[in-house]
Amino acid sequence: MEYKIGGHTIEFSSGSSSIDPWTAEYHHKIGLSCWATSDIVPYIRIDGEEIHRIRYSNSSLEMRKAVANGTVTDFDEFLFFFSDYFEGDYPNYSESVKISDERKRKEDEYNAMTPEEKEQYIAEWRARRDENIKKWNKEHKK
Repeated sequence: MEYKIGGHTIEFSSGSSSIDPWTAEYHHKIGLSCWATSDIVPYIRIDGEEIHRIRYSNSSLEMRKAVANGTVTDFDEFLFFFSDYFEGDYPNYSESVKISDERKRKEDEYNAMTPEEKEQYIAEWRARRDENIKKWNKEHKK
C-alpha cells in the first residue's frame, strides 16, 4: 500500500522479520537465494529508500488509517506521531541492493567454479574460520 504525504511517498508492506519485503523482492528479481523466518511483521519504506520495521502490527494499521483518511496530512507530523513505532537498524534500500548485488556476484563466481576449485575454496574458508575461532577464543580466554 502506497501513500503520498507532504511530497513524500510512504509504502506499507509486510514480510519476514529477517528480511524486508522490498529486498526480498529484489533477491527474487536477480535470482539470489535467501533465507527468511516464517514470522510476518509490518514494514514501512519512505521515499523508496528508508526502510523501517514497525514495532507492532496494530501500529501499522493505525499509521495507515491516519494517512488514508487524512488525519495526518503533513510529513513532519507523520514522523512526530509515528517514528516511535519504527524499530530495527535496516540499511537503506539502495544499500540493500548493493549488498545483494555483491552476494549475487560471489554466488555466481562460486557456481562457475569446477568441483576441484570449490573443494579448494571450501578448504581455505574453513582454515580462515578455524583461525578466527582460535583468535576469538584467545581474546576471550576460553
